[in-house]
Amino acid sequence: MAAQKSAQPAPNSTRRSEKSRRAIYDAALALVGEVGYPRTTIEGIAARAGVGKQTIYRWWSSKAEVLMEAFLDLSEQAARDAGPEETYAIPDTGDLAADLKAVLRLTVDQLKDPRFEAPSRALAAEGVVNEEVGRAFMAKLLEPSLQLY
Repeated sequence: MAAQKSAQPAPNSTRRSEKSRRAIYDAALALVGEVGYPRTTIEGIAARAGVGKQTIYRWWSSKAEVLMEAFLDLSEQAARDAGPEETYAIPDTGDLAADLKAVLRLTVDQLKDPRFEAPSRALAAEGVVNEEVGRAFMAKLLEPSLQLY
């Protein structure tokens, strides 16, 4: 009599994909901060994330695309962590000069935050030499902020 196989549910590919995606984002952001954008590679991101290169290329065509999505995700996380009342809130105290100073101070603080500094600098610099990345940087990062302001 043949041994019966226990019926185990198939792995949840959505959960596995989200786990891989999160690991890739974390690896891309960490590598850009540690070694800089020019020395960050898809191979390095894959190794650090514990995934194959083919997993990254299935979702993105370049390291710039990976970093862009990782940076957008980081920004969204920071907004969620700030709380719903602070998410995308522009102060309106009745003092326009004070409100503008507060917004600029928060913007500068975020850009100086080590989590944001290296990836934002890398994406801006890559956008200067790579027109496609520059357009994506403007459309996904700068224009939404300008619309908000």
